[in-house]
Amino acid sequence: MLNSLQFRVFGQALIVSALFIYSTVAVAIASTSDLSKGVELYNAGKYSQSLPLLEAAVRANPYDDSSHYYLGLCYQSLKQITLAKSHFQWVATNARNATVRSYAAKAMAAYSAPTTASNSNASEAQPAKQTSQQMVVQAADTKIKQLGRCKVLMFETSWCHYCHEFAPQFDEAAQNYRSVDFQHVDAEDPANLEMKQKYGIKSYPRLVYLDGKGNVLYNEGRGEFSNRLHELTGR
Repeated sequence: MLNSLQFRVFGQALIVSALFIYSTVAVAIASTSDLSKGVELYNAGKYSQSLPLLEAAVRANPYDDSSHYYLGLCYQSLKQITLAKSHFQWVATNARNATVRSYAAKAMAAYSAPTTASNSNASEAQPAKQTSQQMVVQAADTKIKQLGRCKVLMFETSWCHYCHEFAPQFDEAAQNYRSVDFQHVDAEDPANLEMKQKYGIKSYPRLVYLDGKGNVLYNEGRGEFSNRLHELTGR
């Protein structure tokens, strides 16, 4: 049984733990709120109002891809190029989302691309944000056209709980992304043994993404499914 001193110490420890958890959750919520409001103001063209919110979001969550990327765009719109480049560089190097990394890399490339006398006036008349976004969109459209009609193979088994859990999301995507072919592959069916061996399938569910020529783009689990569909379709 705890004596009175031990009880007080234990109670104080619980209070400190509760305050720590509360402050951590509060910071996370505030960070999300700042980012959401900052992005909304940025998209509305209110860059000066957006800036302090995005800066606060980065301070609260210094490893968040979106916070750094939008802060870079905001600095770029305000013509604070050095600060913009530093955040684009961070995203291009550290972001977990491949699509966001590619966007940041394109923005960095826009700064290093040589300019000629014939287009220098046009560059000065056009905001840097608009130029970089146009380059990103054009690059994404070109990549999607080059890929052709892609296919996603989902290797699954009857005993795999995660397969049953993921199947509704896979089927919903098949309805929403008509420009991509989606195919369930029963890994237990002897008829699919050759295909299973071809792609080295050893865990389930396993997703194999193919371009229009049948070349493997990705062979991975379900974690990046939404991001991959965005890469293949631009949606």
